[in-house]
Amino acid sequence: MQKLILPFFVAFALFATPTFSNAQCSDGELTVEIVVNTDNYSGELYWALVPSGELCGEGEVLLSGGNLNVGCDFNGGGATPGADYWNNDSFVTELICVTSGTQLDLIHVDDYGDGGTDFIVLIDGVQTQFLDGTGYGNTFVIDVSNDGL
Repeated sequence: MQKLILPFFVAFALFATPTFSNAQCSDGELTVEIVVNTDNYSGELYWALVPSGELCGEGEVLLSGGNLNVGCDFNGGGATPGADYWNNDSFVTELICVTSGTQLDLIHVDDYGDGGTDFIVLIDGVQTQFLDGTGYGNTFVIDVSNDGL
């Protein structure tokens, strides 16, 4: 039986080379991911990324997160501790592929009405928007393009 011994520098190069996880998007598509930054009361939060013009809770949801008990109603009656993100934390969503030139809506709902959640939009790994959640919620428009990237 022969032993294959790799020189140290070859072994180091094989195992120390950084690898990057990137969605395998088709031509004409860009990756989209959202960084969610919560406040002291993350249980008040629900958000959904949907095709532009879709209403919260109706139609296709591309990404979502937070407390499902809060949902889309904006009425201040759903927050349940423990069914959400951690307080004062950051969460990065999975990457999704979206056709360049598409508009999306990020629907933010805050059950208590004090805002407090911020969103950072990354397109192809580059920050394109900082969205400051306010009041009982917001609908933010996201243009998926590589203009200026």
